[in-house]
Amino acid sequence: MKLKALLIGWIACVMPVHASEYRVVSGVDNNPYRLADGGNEQAIFTAVSVDQDLSKYIGKNNRMFIDVGGDGVLYQGDFQDADAWSARARVGFKSKRRSPEVFHFKTRLQVEGEIKRKTYIERSTGQVADFGGEEIAERFDTNTVRFRTVIDAKPLSWLRSIIDVSAERVNYLEDYASLGLSELDYEQGTAVAKLKFRLADPLTFSLAAPISVRRYLNRRARDIDGNLIANTDLEYTYYGIEAGMVIKPSAAFRLSLKAAYEQRDDNESGYYDRTRQRVAVNMRYAFGDNMLRLRGFYSSRELREDAPAAPADPTDYGRTRDGYTASFVFERRFGFHRLPTFAFLEVRYQSYDNSDPIYAYDRGMAVIGLTIHD
Repeated sequence: MKLKALLIGWIACVMPVHASEYRVVSGVDNNPYRLADGGNEQAIFTAVSVDQDLSKYIGKNNRMFIDVGGDGVLYQGDFQDADAWSARARVGFKSKRRSPEVFHFKTRLQVEGEIKRKTYIERSTGQVADFGGEEIAERFDTNTVRFRTVIDAKPLSWLRSIIDVSAERVNYLEDYASLGLSELDYEQGTAVAKLKFRLADPLTFSLAAPISVRRYLNRRARDIDGNLIANTDLEYTYYGIEAGMVIKPSAAFRLSLKAAYEQRDDNESGYYDRTRQRVAVNMRYAFGDNMLRLRGFYSSRELREDAPAAPADPTDYGRTRDGYTASFVFERRFGFHRLPTFAFLEVRYQSYDNSDPIYAYDRGMAVIGLTIHD
């Protein structure tokens, strides 16, 4: 009997844990190419998303995991150049340790890979972008490999400290250097120190300090007039601060507020120096099998006013940019062959201004969808 119990316990510890999510949506988009004079189209699209978590517990406190997933969106009619797809995979190891008291200590090591494909559309025309008479449709198609380590410690009942370190390499499939465009491949290292603390229910606060260094593998820096500087390798340093607050007075209601400031400095003249501010608000309210979600996001970006737009570089999208995205979601849960299933309706609106009128746009979307969890 004892041997049988041990055998059952061992099987339970190493058995795989499968979790899946499947989502399909269909809707209408009135400005799929984000054109300044758009907003009158009726582009019908269908989007599919799949996520599969293949995890296996190794003992009581350790877990090996493999996550795979993908997304795709297909537009009908004259808007097929707005199609896009991505695929991703993540392999890693998680470990946790708990004391009889409050303290816990978690670690995570993982390797991620991601592929993104989308046709580059010229925002002034709504057509496939070209440069020097040649199409550059694959300008922003990328393959990414990322290594990541996360350490999460909870020394007190009201305090958590998190260190998140990652290193990634992003490869752009087509650099079009023969046409005179800059090569965009880069390597980047990022470290984030984060604190979460609960001073009093139902409030939780967070404070984070991220810093990143991005090094382009074969891209020149520019002087303050926008001219390329020979024998240089462009680098960016990003640093900033993020603050957040979550209010959760009950299981039915949750409100989160986040604000962030980021500074970007280049390693030469400061031509690419930039500041960015972001504010996000998310509200969720559940009643019965129904849920309402309201989301709002505002962002503002400013480059140096005394630095002109780079000549012959279609990746420069104006010196200043600001705008918002707002969405409303109604969701209802019901059973589908004993699987948690959610039907939802979402209405989303975007409005962004830009110092270059070509890149200012308004966009509205309405979708209905179905999410199934396994």
